[in-house]
Order: sequence, then C-alpha cells, then structure tokens
Amino acid sequence: MHRRKRGAPGAAKGHLYLLEAVARLLPDWPRIHCVIVGEGRSYKKLLQHAENLGLNDHVYIIGFRDDIPQVVRGLRYLCPAVADRGNPVCLVRGLYLRKAGRRQSGWWCPEIIIDGQNGRLVEPGDVAGLALAIDALLSDRKLAGRLGEQAELDIGRAL
Repeated sequence: MHRRKRGAPGAAKGHLYLLEAVARLLPDWPRIHCVIVGEGRSYKKLLQHAENLGLNDHVYIIGFRDDIPQVVRGLRYLCPAVADRGNPVCLVRGLYLRKAGRRQSGWWCPEIIIDGQNGRLVEPGDVAGLALAIDALLSDRKLAGRLGEQAELDIGRAL
C-alpha cells in the first residue's frame, strides 16, 4: 500500500465499493491501479479494506492535493466514488480533460453524465455493476475515447 500523506475520503462516499470492484477486476486486469485522492476520517478503514482485498500493490491513497488538474491528467479513467454529495469538482475537471467517466448515479447525475453518451452511471452500492462498467471501459478504448471526447464537449458547453 502506498501512503504518501495521511488522509483519505470517507467510506460513506463509496470508496469501499470502488475497492471491492477493483478486487473483482484484478484477476482479468492484474495491472489495474486505483488512485484515491482526498482526506477524511475513514483513512484507516480504507487502508484495512484494501489490504483485506489484496490490493496493496494496486491502490494509492495520496491524501489532499492542490494540484488536482495535474493528477487527473495522469489518469486514464476517472471514477469518482461519491454517491450522494453533489457534483465533485474532480468529475467536472476530469470530464473536461477528456477522461471517460464512471460515476455512481444519484439525483443530480443526469445534469452532468448521460449514461453511454459521456460516461457511465452505476447505482450506489452496486459493486458488480461498477466492476462491469469499469471493465467495459478498460476493454474498449474506442468507447472510452468516445465517451471522453463527448464529456469534454458537454462540459465545455456548460462552462
């Protein structure tokens, strides 16, 4: 487990589900990596969950960052794990930077992500659905590219 700074997002945001999805994907995608950015009270719980799932070499919890645009540019896909707390800034930035998004759905999501048009929506807590959505993006780079390009256009128009 890579620990660069103490702090991680809270478990209530959906990061535990994300870790479980990554664990499901690991047999087919042994080089998968997950970067979690942010700080919160559930840091130890998140670390322990990642260890229990055998994700020590696949999960990076990097704490609070003030250089999110640079962090997002280094990612292939963006998967905000926030189920019920509004529109995360990283989602808007990521879509603008042409990152194919996967997002747990909520009451507000249709305003930003249209499933299959500029990203993928998954119901909060649906680990199997989340793993399938991530697998689809990993398996089909053309699809991921198309979703990312459309996301950039949609966010550009909205801004």
